[in-house]
Amino acid sequence: MRRILGLVCFVLFMLCLLFGCSSSAGVVDGGNVVNDEVLGSDGRPLVVGIAWRQDVKSSAFMRVVDYFSSAGFEVVVLGQTTSSSLGYYPDGTLSDTYVNLDFSLTDECVEILRTCSVDVPSGVSDVDLIVFTGGEDVSPTLYGKPFDMDSLDFSDMYVYNANRDVSDYLLMRYALDNDIPVLGICRGMQMLAIATGYCLIEDIPSYYTSNGVSDAAMHRAVDGGYSFHDVFVESSDSHGLFEASEVFTVASSHHQAVDMINTYSGSSLTSCVSFTAFDRPGDCLGGLGCPEGVCIVEVMERTDKLFAVGIQFHPEYFVDHHDGPGHEASVRFIERLKNFLMCDF
Repeated sequence: MRRILGLVCFVLFMLCLLFGCSSSAGVVDGGNVVNDEVLGSDGRPLVVGIAWRQDVKSSAFMRVVDYFSSAGFEVVVLGQTTSSSLGYYPDGTLSDTYVNLDFSLTDECVEILRTCSVDVPSGVSDVDLIVFTGGEDVSPTLYGKPFDMDSLDFSDMYVYNANRDVSDYLLMRYALDNDIPVLGICRGMQMLAIATGYCLIEDIPSYYTSNGVSDAAMHRAVDGGYSFHDVFVESSDSHGLFEASEVFTVASSHHQAVDMINTYSGSSLTSCVSFTAFDRPGDCLGGLGCPEGVCIVEVMERTDKLFAVGIQFHPEYFVDHHDGPGHEASVRFIERLKNFLMCDF
């Protein structure tokens, strides 16, 4: 009897160990949690490339890196994307010839960017997903708005970032042309939309006020920091990232957004875009739930590409804000993204 009881206890002990290992998100090594690697269908680690920006040591940028690395992805920071068709100074700064007084891009520069060759940074061919992060406003000349010297406010001369605009636009264009999977976060989503042919809403509060909407979601705190609001999913995306009728809270920090209605001259790819989630409930595309169809798009995808998705919010915010109201949705998003990438690549 003792032998039987001993054997039963041993089996139960081994089952507990086995269950514990299989359900663990990682192992402890020297006091640090080491997450399991995210492997593709071929068994190799999946690599996420983060698009270049100058302030790679900023907390905002490092949150993105941590968000993907803590989920088990191998993360690399890509170099600046340039073109031999443009002029640069030795330090990689774009020539003044292509930059307006407010640091937006000249019309000449934009015309070159549409069709010029792309000097792809090393490592791009090895990544499974390119992530474009948040940041400054995108140069309005990139979506067809001319430079207006009369409206220039010399008290705020650093609204735009010409070097990053060129790098992001060229890399986005190259990724779309070669069907490399991309995820655009906030500004990254706006760049995806611009590369597809859409304009931007230049100021969300003004947009809502001019359309008579007083109960609009706040997309950025008064001090320029993060605010929190709900996102309403109108229809499921094709990658399993969001479910129809799903409502979740997000961290948000932006005052511009994708203009679903207006496109700039010469754009022809907008028929390949699906908008699936918004900042207001109801049929925003049909204008049945939102007053006169007035709303901000929160999720978009290019349906003609393997994976080209934009999200207007910041799931990476919750890397170091676990108690925030949108933490659960942030975790759910990265898990769904992992499942898609692991199965399809």
